[in-house]
Amino acid sequence: MSKINFRELVKILNKLEKTSKQIIAISLDTMAKLKLDENELLEDAMEEGNVNDEKKPQLLEALRDLSMKWVRDATIILDEAPNFVTDEDGVFIINIDSGECPFLTEVWNGDYYDQIENEGLSELLKDLQSQLADVNEDKLIENALKTLL
Repeated sequence: MSKINFRELVKILNKLEKTSKQIIAISLDTMAKLKLDENELLEDAMEEGNVNDEKKPQLLEALRDLSMKWVRDATIILDEAPNFVTDEDGVFIINIDSGECPFLTEVWNGDYYDQIENEGLSELLKDLQSQLADVNEDKLIENALKTLL
């Protein structure tokens, strides 16, 4: 195990949390639009994909499912990040207990990105930032329409 740069670790964790919050904020707005069975986003998707009324329920379900997937990683990160690094009497401890922080522990150990420690978390941050770029209604409609084909 290499010497850990805790300042860099804290910066990465803060960026992970900030990006996660952005993803969730955008997602919740979109999910609120999809709450009703009749909504403008669904109508836009039907028009764009030339979808008939028969497939409307499947399209709505796809839009809802995909919007829920947007928040999966972000929610996990927000749940685990505050417990991942703890300060006990001025000593920083990385909580690689897979029971408390299973996702971040796997990233830290290189199980997801073939990078370990801060480098693995940096790869997670890049992945999350890429996810944030795709969290928009146009991309949601595009991906939902793909599920109907």
